[in-house]
Amino acid sequence: MMYHTSQKLYNITGENNDQLVSVTKEGLELPEDEVETKKREEDKTKYENLCKVMKDILDKKVVVSNRLVESPCCVVTSQYGWTANMERIS
Repeated sequence: MMYHTSQKLYNITGENNDQLVSVTKEGLELPEDEVETKKREEDKTKYENLCKVMKDILDKKVVVSNRLVESPCCVVTSQYGWTANMERIS
């Protein structure tokens, strides 16, 4: 039985029509409460100098993120670029 892509998406998302996003791309916004928002802002100011040094070394975008828990860093693809898996198979 063949399904159209929109039918597959509907089966995954149900009726709420949430948008599917890749967690490996930049721009991921995770839901957070007031306490988490305050902590993230404190972390941004705390690590501002480190981010500046890393940006000078890497010559790329460096930001403090709330998507990491146990890892020191995360490399992500651009919002409109290919994922690492797509790069691998192309």
